Order: sequence, then C-alpha cells, then structure tokens
Amino acid sequence: MEDEKPVGALGVATYRLYVKGLPERRLNLNIKQVLCAANVFVNDSLVAVAGKVAETEEDYYPQYITKIIEIPDGLKEFF
Repeated sequence: MEDEKPVGALGVATYRLYVKGLPERRLNLNIKQVLCAANVFVNDSLVAVAGKVAETEEDYYPQYITKIIEIPDGLKEFF
C-alpha cells in the first residue's frame, strides 16, 4: 500500500483477473464457499451474484454461495 495504512475488514473493492492462453476444451470457473457480496463477470457479462454489493453497510448483505460457471466455448481469454 502506498500510504501504509491498514485496510480493515469492511469496505468496497474491485478485483480483476485476466486469463489468456486458454486451451481448446470445456472450462469452468469454480467459486467455492464465498460468504460476501459479489458480482462476477466474464468479459462484461454478469455470470454470478452473491448477496448485494453496496457502498453502505445498510444496503449491503452477504450471501453464502458455491457455484460452477461454464466458460463459453471458443474463448481464448477472459477478464
């Protein structure tokens, strides 16, 4: 961290995973035991939702999910 302050357990964040060089076979994204609020996108398409992502504690709620998401055939990369 640039300012070296502790982050803490509460807050809002965005994470991006860029995957390239995918093999020519069926692939899945396995989300295991998530207890939070999350919107999961594959190439700008919403593919999974858990709870409600919000900027205030009053609007936020977590949800426990386990989900397998099929990656569409023919993708060479996803983000």
